[in-house]
Amino acid sequence: MLFNDAQITLIEEGQPGEHFVLSGTYYSGPWSDNLRFNYFGEVSGEGFTPGFAQTWGSKVLTDISASRRLTDDLSITFAIDAGPEILVVFLKCFFGANGV
Repeated sequence: MLFNDAQITLIEEGQPGEHFVLSGTYYSGPWSDNLRFNYFGEVSGEGFTPGFAQTWGSKVLTDISASRRLTDDLSITFAIDAGPEILVVFLKCFFGANGV
């Protein structure tokens, strides 16, 4: 046998079947802000438990970044991978406490 069951599960079900990205960028003078959502479908794997496949559900990851253009050829960017709690704080700061 060329591949065992764990390797077959990894090849056939270990990568998400769906991946979608929604992104938006806001520009203001030398500043730009970006908010990006990445959706990944469910995946399965056997890992350290051969014969027992575990499935992880779909997930949305959120990235937030702010960039400052220093010159025409140079900018600096600050970015975070945001969970739901950080995303709420970001939206409240961006839209105001009563905007969300």
